[in-house]
Amino acid sequence: MSIIYTCIAKAHIILADLALEGGNFQGTALSLASPVPVGPLSRDSIRKGRFNYYILFNDGISYICATELSCDTQTTFAFLDEVCKVFVNSALIKEVAFAQPFEFSRDLQPALAQYMVGKSDERRSANRHGGGASAVVNV
Repeated sequence: MSIIYTCIAKAHIILADLALEGGNFQGTALSLASPVPVGPLSRDSIRKGRFNYYILFNDGISYICATELSCDTQTTFAFLDEVCKVFVNSALIKEVAFAQPFEFSRDLQPALAQYMVGKSDERRSANRHGGGASAVVNV
C-alpha cells in the first residue's frame, strides 16, 4: 500500500479516518490539522519518520493522508482532491459545525478504503507499465 492513512479533520477533531496499517497516525494528523491556513485552499506536505504526510486545507477542513516515502506527490494530492470533493458534496458537510470526534467515520470509511486501495493499485500499475500517475478512480 502506498497511501496507508487518511483522515478528515476540523481544528482538533478528527471527523473520519481510516488506517490500513498500525501507527500513531491520529496524533500526527491532529498536530498537522491546525492551525488551518487562512484562505479557501492550501496544500502542504511534511516527512515524519517513515512516512510523508500530505495536507489539503479547504474552507476550514483538513484532508490528511500518510504515505510510504515512495508515493508521488501528484498522485497523493489527486487522492486528497477526490476525498475533499466527495466530502464537500455529501450531506455530512452541513453537520460539520456540530460534529463529534469520529462521527463520520462509519459513513466515510468505505469510500476512503476504496480510494486508498484504488490509488495504490493505480500507482503499482503505472510503475509496471512505465507510466506516470493515472486518472482518478470514481466511486
